[in-house]
Amino acid sequence: MLEPRADEAAIPAASHHIPPPLNGYVFVEHRRSALSHDTFLARDVRLQQHPQQQDDDRAKVIIRVYALEYLRRDEECRFALERECLASRLAVHPHLLPLSAPFASQTDLFVVEKYCVGGDLYELMVSAVEEGPSAPRTGEAESEARPRGSSGLPSSVVERFMRELLSAVQYLHRTCGLVHRNIKLETIFLDEEQRLRLGSFGLCAALPPPSVWTGNGEEASDGPGGTASSSPAPLRLCCGSKHYAAPELVQGHPYQGEGVDAWACGVVLFALLTGCFPFDSDKGDDALFRLLCGDVEAHLAQHPAMAAIEDPQARDLVRNLLRANPNARYTVSEALEHPYLEQAK
Repeated sequence: MLEPRADEAAIPAASHHIPPPLNGYVFVEHRRSALSHDTFLARDVRLQQHPQQQDDDRAKVIIRVYALEYLRRDEECRFALERECLASRLAVHPHLLPLSAPFASQTDLFVVEKYCVGGDLYELMVSAVEEGPSAPRTGEAESEARPRGSSGLPSSVVERFMRELLSAVQYLHRTCGLVHRNIKLETIFLDEEQRLRLGSFGLCAALPPPSVWTGNGEEASDGPGGTASSSPAPLRLCCGSKHYAAPELVQGHPYQGEGVDAWACGVVLFALLTGCFPFDSDKGDDALFRLLCGDVEAHLAQHPAMAAIEDPQARDLVRNLLRANPNARYTVSEALEHPYLEQAK
């Protein structure tokens, strides 16, 4: 089953100070707090068609407020914000979450992002798990076929979501030269038209220039019998969330960023289809990491939820995105050409 999100804690708005109107934004309510920032729902008065119309979703935005003093002390958070803002300026795509230009007061930095009325996919899946298979979601008809006992979403919804997600990730890789490295249910949002929007670019990285390496975390040999190939140089920072971490991340190897993103997309696909994670353990993180360092594909084949996925094409795509060997794993471009997603075009 999906575990509760632990990165942010909701705090009642009444217990938190609402900032005064600033820079054309009227703060409406406090949403949640994290160690580094507070999150508010606000209205952009410039987008309101009528001054008295306060329920227009098109005028709503999400604003994260960071204390400048905190950012001066926390270099990692400051760099993540810089990466996020730079990436949002570079990457413009129908299925990426846009950011507006950030602004600052004497004490705080304000980061403005699009308000997604549909929330994130984590919230959607928690609702799906709690309601069970009988409740229709995302506008699908109640008669939509769903495996008995499954807490996943209808197949037609999963197909569309995955095509939209993979097209956004492909754009990042091919057009922008970026890898996301934090793809998960909590960073994927639904806008007012129920279109998927991938956000949270704080861990993204530029793809390094090509170099000669073996693809398994070792520098290639120039001698006879070497398996060298010219491909992007490996990344080294271990980041992201544990349930979405590819084996090469857990094992501490230098890695190809595109493969790590593809693995995370496979975890998202599995979760959308089944309502649970493919790799989880109630015995703690050490047990989870041992699992990811072991026979991943045997574990996946024996997972009860895997057998509950009725569509053989869906199972095949899951298997190919969750290959332990990054060289055998599907790329996002290959996934987009898979028969399971063909009917979602």
